[in-house]
Amino acid sequence: MKVRNLILGLAVAFAGFASLGEANAQKTFEKGTQTASIMIGLPSTTGLFSSIVVPPLTAVYEYGIVGNLFSNGKGTIGVGGQGEYVLFRSGADNYAGYFFLGGRGALHYEFVPKLDTYAGLALGWSFVGGAALRNSGAFGTQGFVGARYYVTPTLALGGELGYGLTLVNLGVTFRF
Repeated sequence: MKVRNLILGLAVAFAGFASLGEANAQKTFEKGTQTASIMIGLPSTTGLFSSIVVPPLTAVYEYGIVGNLFSNGKGTIGVGGQGEYVLFRSGADNYAGYFFLGGRGALHYEFVPKLDTYAGLALGWSFVGGAALRNSGAFGTQGFVGARYYVTPTLALGGELGYGLTLVNLGVTFRF
């Protein structure tokens, strides 16, 4: 009986402290939030990216434009820009580069404190060129889902899965 009351008392106290912390916690992504992310892609070991010289790099800027979505207020829409680059060897002494530059939009939702989860779409211009390849460019789309965990109020570690230059990106995000 005493053990049960002790456990119940500790559970109530823990819940009270947790709710106080959450009331004072900053949302991971809300209207007016600005983030800058640098990510490195995990290339495949076959096909186009089998001879990587410079690994796939992605830079993203995002700004929260609409907040307090859904009945609990935890949803936010963000828009921004994205750039990607990779340099690979296409032959013995031939190198080629791939670039993507475009805009992106994402729906962010905070399931748990400090964890920003999101899904979105990027639209832009893709270009591939090099000595052994015919230079070409085209309109491109990319879809992604991602998550980032804030280890400090302004620094997060995270990753994205999606259809783009690589299937998996891992990196760091700065919030300001």
